[in-house]
Amino acid sequence: GVLQAVPLDTAEGIEATVRAQCVAEGVTEYAELVATLVRSALASPTVQRAAARPHWRESWVAMVLDDGTVLEGIVDLIYREDDDSLVVVDYKTDSIEPSELPVRTAYYGPQVRAYRDILRVATRSEAGDPVLVFARDIGDPLESRLGASTPDHR
Repeated sequence: GVLQAVPLDTAEGIEATVRAQCVAEGVTEYAELVATLVRSALASPTVQRAAARPHWRESWVAMVLDDGTVLEGIVDLIYREDDDSLVVVDYKTDSIEPSELPVRTAYYGPQVRAYRDILRVATRSEAGDPVLVFARDIGDPLESRLGASTPDHR
């Protein structure tokens, strides 16, 4: 919730926003950890890139597949890349080591690919490779960009 409210480029007001969000969620004892994870996500190169471009946060997306299956979700961050494509960014707070990145990327891949595919259909424009940003309490954030060779849900 904090990442949907604080400015991506400056994190202005982060402490007050963390306190308010932790009260709203009933997790005040974790305020320090939440602040650390938010700062980690904001430090990621992808989030910094998004901050300097048109971007949208907490965007609800949905579509119905040919077989009647409904795909829906809330995208943490979408930004418009310089080539006019839209990029889906999904924040994760899994406490992982760099060696675990391939396994966690495979696990979350279907979710962010579905978001990408919904954007392609809804906007009739190109969507870039989705990015997972793993906020960490120790060390730099980890990122994983899912390549274009993945199936799409059209």
